[in-house]
Amino acid sequence: MLQRIRRCVQAGSLLVFLVLLVLTRYGGTDELAWPVRLYLDLDPLILLGTLLAAHTVPAAFLASTAMLLLTLLLGRAFCGWLCPFGALNQLAGRWRGQSTAKGRNHSHGGRLQGTRYGILLMVLAAASLGFNALGIMDPISLTIRSLGLAIGPVLEWLVRSCFTALYNTAFEPLLAVSEPGYNLLKRTLLSFQQPAFRGAEIIGLIFLAILALNLWLPRFWCRHLCPLGALLSLGARMGSLRLGARVTCNNCGRCSTSCPAGANPHLAGAGGWRPADCFVCGNCTASCKQSLGFDWTWPRLLGGKVQGFDTGRRTILAGTGAGFMLAPLVRVTNLVQPAPPERIRPPGSRPEKDFLARCLRCGECMKVCLTNGLHPMGLQQGLEGLWTPVLVPVRGYCEFNCTLCGQICPTGAIRRLSLGQKQRTSIGTAHVDPMRCLPLALGRDCIVCEEHCPTSPKAIRTVQVRSFLPDGSSVTVHRPLVDPDLCIGCGICEAVCPVLDRPGIRVSSMGETRDPDNQCLLSGGGY
Repeated sequence: MLQRIRRCVQAGSLLVFLVLLVLTRYGGTDELAWPVRLYLDLDPLILLGTLLAAHTVPAAFLASTAMLLLTLLLGRAFCGWLCPFGALNQLAGRWRGQSTAKGRNHSHGGRLQGTRYGILLMVLAAASLGFNALGIMDPISLTIRSLGLAIGPVLEWLVRSCFTALYNTAFEPLLAVSEPGYNLLKRTLLSFQQPAFRGAEIIGLIFLAILALNLWLPRFWCRHLCPLGALLSLGARMGSLRLGARVTCNNCGRCSTSCPAGANPHLAGAGGWRPADCFVCGNCTASCKQSLGFDWTWPRLLGGKVQGFDTGRRTILAGTGAGFMLAPLVRVTNLVQPAPPERIRPPGSRPEKDFLARCLRCGECMKVCLTNGLHPMGLQQGLEGLWTPVLVPVRGYCEFNCTLCGQICPTGAIRRLSLGQKQRTSIGTAHVDPMRCLPLALGRDCIVCEEHCPTSPKAIRTVQVRSFLPDGSSVTVHRPLVDPDLCIGCGICEAVCPVLDRPGIRVSSMGETRDPDNQCLLSGGGY
C-alpha cells in the first residue's frame, strides 16, 4: 500500500511541476496568475545558499523550512515522493529492464556514497565567499533549466513541425481536425513563439547524461551527486519514521535488490539500515511479505547512535577546501577581463556582484521572456557568469510593457519593478555602426529603428543628410541619431534592423542604470 500511494503522489507531484513549468510563459497579461516558482520556494538548499552568498533571505523561501520539518518526521520523503528530478531519474532507471536488475544488490554504496556530502560542502563554502554555484547543482534549478531551455523547446518544435506538415498536405478532412487541435495547443501549452536558446545543447546533454547514469546504477544522481539530498540526509538521520524487522529475516535478499537508494534494508533488524540514504519509497516493504515495516519513534535530536554513512575527514576537508579555493579562483580570473559589452542584464537586475551572488541560473526569467530575448550566458564572464541571463537583442528585445522577469525571479536577483519604474530603467545604450547602417554605408534610406523605438520622447531620431554613392552621385537619406539620456537599451532597434548578419545599430551594456561606473562619457545630445 505504501508503494502504491508513493507512486500516485510522485506522479502527481511531477505532473504539477510540469504544469507549472508550462504556465511559466506570457499568458496575455503582465501578471503571473499561478505560483509557477513553487518548487523553488520550497527548496531549503536555495534558502541556505542565498543566505550565505547574499546575506539575505527572500520571504518566499521561509516556506522551505517546512521541508526541513518534514524531513525530521519522514526522512528523505521529499526525494522519494515529491522531487520532480527524482521522479525523472526513477523513470530513467526503469529502462534498465528487469533482466538487468534481477539479482543485483544495490545496497552497497561504494566509495561514491559520500560524494554528495562533499559537493554540498563545496557549494556552501563557495557561497560563503560570494560565489553562488548552488543553482548549477541544485536539482530543482537543474530540472527547470534543462526542461525549460533545452528539452521543452525541442518538443515544442516537433509539435509545431508535425502540425505544419499536416497543414501542407492541404487535405481538407485532415485540416478540419488538426487546425482546431493546433489552436487549442497554442492557447494552452505552446509558447507565444517558438523558443530557442543559445547553449541549450550543452544544458540538454548534461541533463540527458545524468539520466543515463541510471542505466548503470538506479537513482545515481540522488545517491551520489545531489547536494539537496545531502542536506536532507542530515535531517533524515534523526527522523521519526524508522524501518524495522517485525519477524525473523530469512535473508532472501529481495529488499536489498529492490532498494534504489542502497540503504541496507536487509540489515534493519540488526541496526544496519541507513536512514540518511532511504527514500521511504516502500519498495523494500512491498518486496518483503512478512519481515519489514515502518514504525514511528521520537526524533533522535539529542543523540543516540544512528546508522549512516560516515563521510570521513577526507570528504569533509576536500569538499570544504575545494569550495574555499573555487570562489577566489573564479574571482581572480574575472579581474583580468573587463565586463563584456554583450552582458546586458534584465531590467531590475541588482549590481553585478549582488546579482551573481543571488542568481540561481534556473532559467525561469528566460523561459517567461515574451520575445525570447533572454538567454543563458556562456563563459564570456568566466565560470561565475555561466548560465546567468543576458539579453541578446539580435534574438529578441526587452518588451517595453513587460515586467515578468522581475516577478518570477525567486531570489530577488532581478528586482520586481512597477511598469513605470521598468520603463525608466536603462539596461544599456544603442550605438550606430556607420559601416553597417544602410543610410550611412550604402546610401539607402531607412527609418526602421526610429519607428520602433518605444520611449517617449524617442531615443532614436533621424536627420536628413546627403550621402554619396559609388558612382559619384548623392542622395538624401535619414541618418539615425541616438540620445544616450533617453535610450534604455531595450534592443528593439537591433532586433528589427534589416541588416541581418550584424545589425547596423547594436546595444551594449554601457549606460545601465544599476552601475554608475559603466556609463557613457557623453552627457546629453546625440551622436
